[in-house]
Amino acid sequence: MGAANSTNLEILTTEQLNEALAEPGAVVVDLRLEFERYHRVAGAVHAPWDREAKHMPTDALPADKDALLIVHCASGNRVRDAIPFLAALGYRRMVNGGGPGRYPVPDAPPAAPPALWACYAARRLIFQQLFDDLGSSTFTYLLGCPTSGEALLIDPVVEHVERDM
Repeated sequence: MGAANSTNLEILTTEQLNEALAEPGAVVVDLRLEFERYHRVAGAVHAPWDREAKHMPTDALPADKDALLIVHCASGNRVRDAIPFLAALGYRRMVNGGGPGRYPVPDAPPAAPPALWACYAARRLIFQQLFDDLGSSTFTYLLGCPTSGEALLIDPVVEHVERDM
């Protein structure tokens, strides 16, 4: 596998990915946030990419700057920002591994989805539309799970914080 650079950040083909995974010393770097990591690539280093700060933790990355880093996220898009960041740190061999669905079945079971998502899948989700009658004609939406008690407010109106919380 060759080194990636800022002009070649395309997602590897399946054949290229298999070749990269077979390379001795190759390290898979998972950029996803913890709640996104339902399917985990066996042995992957978790280094979540912060989209706003354009930064990631590097303490778990190999000291060898010539090690092949197979960088992946949910789709391969965050990788396009992370590879130049890693190159600036001196890493020389990085490829865009795309999303986790392209990797062999993980040896660890997938993490359980959050309870709110399980309620959605079971069609037991609470959905309520709350109207702002103070003149802005804005709607706030409440999504909730009756089993776990978890809830999410979407687009809350500041004047109704007391009502909605």
